[in-house]
Amino acid sequence: VKVGNSPLLLWAYDIPEDTTPKLQKYCGVFETLGEKRLSSHLLPGLESLLPLLLPTLSLEQVLSFFPKDRILTELNEKEVKPTWCVEDQTSLVNMCTTPLQESPPSQLCDKIPPRFLGDWCRATYCIREALPLSEEEALSCGSLMALLYWQLGWEVGVVKRLLQEAGINWGYFFDHNPCEPHCNSHPNNFIVLPPYEANFLAPVDFDLAFTRKGFFSPYSKEPDAELFDSWVSSEHSELMRALGGEMANSGVTMAQTCPLTPEHRALSCALRDTMVLGYQWAYAASNRPNPHPTPSRLSPAIRSLTKAALVMTSKATS
Repeated sequence: VKVGNSPLLLWAYDIPEDTTPKLQKYCGVFETLGEKRLSSHLLPGLESLLPLLLPTLSLEQVLSFFPKDRILTELNEKEVKPTWCVEDQTSLVNMCTTPLQESPPSQLCDKIPPRFLGDWCRATYCIREALPLSEEEALSCGSLMALLYWQLGWEVGVVKRLLQEAGINWGYFFDHNPCEPHCNSHPNNFIVLPPYEANFLAPVDFDLAFTRKGFFSPYSKEPDAELFDSWVSSEHSELMRALGGEMANSGVTMAQTCPLTPEHRALSCALRDTMVLGYQWAYAASNRPNPHPTPSRLSPAIRSLTKAALVMTSKATS
């Protein structure tokens, strides 16, 4: 697993009239491998691609993917209970097992900033070359979009498992507010890697991480392995909920995209389900075989999906 930033140097502050001159103040300077984030850029970009890839999808078709207890009716309109609200994890749906007939997005899109039109055209051409999926590919991965969501969840799960096995808390603790924890374990602490890297994502922001060996309870002032493990477990729960769409621990507000139709909003929930299932699968045990690996023929198209998604959110900041 590659970390998304690497240390370069420490910057020592020279503060005039410093009230604590014997306490030196430093700032870490890092080189970062990317600026686009999972929550701010990639996920909202992928959602905005859904109407372009699946323009003929019906709401009834999408609702049929879910168990009945996930279907809500509000003002005579049906919608899906969001992934992060689901308590029974067996009701999550894996879209890698549900073939969808995707269409290549048009190379002519009025939402694309002119400076990124070349990137958009190259990405959509690559996606077009991969579609339609063969029968074997459709049975093993469902669709390009489902396969990408699974892989994103898988990579996040691998990182969280490695940290936990190494006895590292990413940065979950209670500080000034005893009722609101600080939590670094969220989707926006994953950057999107350049296309020449093996993975899609890399974790960043470890400045507040600490280890089991060096942990002292802020309450007892003594080592407390039980409290440490409880906080690490909370990291896992908060990260999984954020992947499922809960915004309190997503890192920042997601980029604003065009509102989705009811059918594409429901499909977004199904894909969030898939991402959470990928996370759970990788988190459950180290070196667990990936049940939905990306076929080599589809790898360029999956990469191009991420490129197209980032183009769609190119004006978003993180």
